[in-house]
Amino acid sequence: MAQTTPTLGRDVLAVIKASGYTRHGGVTPRGGSYPSCICPKAPCGGVASGTEHADCPEHALPPTQALHWAAECPGPPGT
Repeated sequence: MAQTTPTLGRDVLAVIKASGYTRHGGVTPRGGSYPSCICPKAPCGGVASGTEHADCPEHALPPTQALHWAAECPGPPGT
């Protein structure tokens, strides 16, 4: 039986598997990043979880990240 959210009817497990268990996030409240962030960027402009560099000036402290699954990446900001 597929796990779905009550409001969206999403097959959460299928989304997670399609994402390769990767989520995107960033250092800003909306999941983006600041210009001094040197981490590899996801299509949304945020960083993929687990890619934060220890020497990145924006990731000196673990931020609260707005996360989405890679398979549901909204793409470039503003699209």
